[in-house]
This record gives sequence, structure tokens and C-alpha cells, in this order.
Amino acid sequence: MLAGFQRTGNTLTRRLMEEVSGLALGSVMSGDNLPNISPQYMGFKGDRYFCDNRVWVYKTHLPLANGFSVPDENGYRMGKVVVTVRNPVDAIVSFLNMCATFSHTLTVDPACMADLKELVDLSVREGTEFYFRALTFWKHIAD
Repeated sequence: MLAGFQRTGNTLTRRLMEEVSGLALGSVMSGDNLPNISPQYMGFKGDRYFCDNRVWVYKTHLPLANGFSVPDENGYRMGKVVVTVRNPVDAIVSFLNMCATFSHTLTVDPACMADLKELVDLSVREGTEFYFRALTFWKHIAD
């Protein structure tokens, strides 16, 4: 499993693992909204494959989508886990950019981001707390 808080680099890590291995990696991410459809256009073939043997590694944002419950209790295959980590402030600002642009690669004009200072500050405060809860979750799974 390839796990990480959103925008910590797990899509990039997935891309590198696919290029090195030549095998498709899966994803539990639903293709029902634009940010989750764009990886399919970037060449990822294994989206939505994760509960069977069609892929050898799959990407997830667990525990984000699972209410911090143990993945095996919800039907996810889990052996070894690679967890991507990034400065939480950078990850949260990157997430805000993705939400505002509906893209994994575009960014909001810095002048517009300055207009959203209160939203950015709130997102960083609340998101950082959630980010560390997610890291604690994976540390607990590893112990």
C-alpha cells in the first residue's frame, strides 16, 4: 500500500514506481470528480483497483476516507505500507491549489491566494492537526 495525506507526493511516488517496475499500480480514489479523473489522463491505468490481485501496490489517502479505522476491517489488502510525508503546511497549501484549480499541477495566482488568507490560515491550522493524526495512525499500524 502507498499511503499519505493528500498532496504529500504519493501520486508522484506512484508514477515513479510504475515507471521503474513497468506494472500498473492501483488506487482507491474514485474517478467521480475532476481531480481524481486527471490521473487517468496522466496515464495511470490501475485506478479503482485495490481489493484484488490486478495490482501489486495501490495508493490511498487512508485514514482520511475511513474515519481512522484499521484498513483491514474495511476490505483493503494491506501488507507492507509506504507512507509519503511532506511538510504539512506545504501539503495543505498544495491541496487548496488543487481544489481551486481542479488540477494536480496548476496553482492559484499568488494575489488571489493573499485574498484568501483567512481560509488558508484556517486550513493550515485544522489541516496540520489532521495531518499529524494521520501520521500517528500509520505509526500505530506499524507498531
